[in-house]
Amino acid sequence: MPPPINDGNTFFATEDIAKMSTDEFIAVEDIINNQIKNKIAIPKSEANQKVAQGAYIYISGYTRDDGTKVSGYYRRRQH
Repeated sequence: MPPPINDGNTFFATEDIAKMSTDEFIAVEDIINNQIKNKIAIPKSEANQKVAQGAYIYISGYTRDDGTKVSGYYRRRQH
């Protein structure tokens, strides 16, 4: 699975960011900085509601080939 793309459609729920290890945070820091810049701070409950409505999809966490762990994240569904 490829790493998350910093395309403005990928984001992490605020609770998930708070639980990240330093290595996990560093691996996706550009995406989180983009969230801050665009004032996208969404709690997990709201993100999960949007998944249920079909507006977002959830990508489960995974480990990259180099051993870097990536926490689960959300993406806006492409139309």
